[in-house]
Amino acid sequence: MKEMIYSFIREVKVLYKGTYKNYKFCIVSLGTHPTAYVECKLDNCKSRYDERLLDVKVHGDFTYLDKAYWDTEDTSTYLGWDYWHPGDYLELLPSTVFAKRWTTKEIYDEVKSVIEQLKERENLDNE
Repeated sequence: MKEMIYSFIREVKVLYKGTYKNYKFCIVSLGTHPTAYVECKLDNCKSRYDERLLDVKVHGDFTYLDKAYWDTEDTSTYLGWDYWHPGDYLELLPSTVFAKRWTTKEIYDEVKSVIEQLKERENLDNE
């Protein structure tokens, strides 16, 4: 697990990826801020605004539903979110000096929580 290092330079770096409870995930640094992605296994999920996702507790809401841009060989669909919201640290803004600098471990804990919630919705889909 690589640590998030904030930078002025926008550069995609995978900090940690793996599988949790049979869901693939990836935590990515974009330099200025981190992002997180989890595999979407919900049937016919065509939008990050799908009603089954509305009550999923995720930092700042889902902002991504697409393929893995960090791994062109991975054809899975991922839901993603970022850590670029009020109160989050962003290297580009001096006013965020006292804002939250997220660690990779903290983001991983949130990834696991989101996967647990998605797994519940997947189980409801299969009933």
